[in-house]
Amino acid sequence: MRHAHLSLHPLCHWCMMQEIVTEATEVHHADGGHKGDVTKFWSGPFISTCKSCHSSVGQQQDAGRKVVAYGVDGYPIELT
Repeated sequence: MRHAHLSLHPLCHWCMMQEIVTEATEVHHADGGHKGDVTKFWSGPFISTCKSCHSSVGQQQDAGRKVVAYGVDGYPIELT
């Protein structure tokens, strides 16, 4: 499933929100993760991420924190 998702969505979702083009190497469970739900684990929703974003933004979101970055225009962007 990971390879299929990355082949359809090859760029990091969170980097793209900041107008940065980065190859995605990992798949993250969107909407707060699966939290043990087997159906959600296999069916998603998923987003493609680079290793750096998955290690930082992904873990913060899984812990229930809002993550804010800044776009090229200097305005804050909530990474969802």
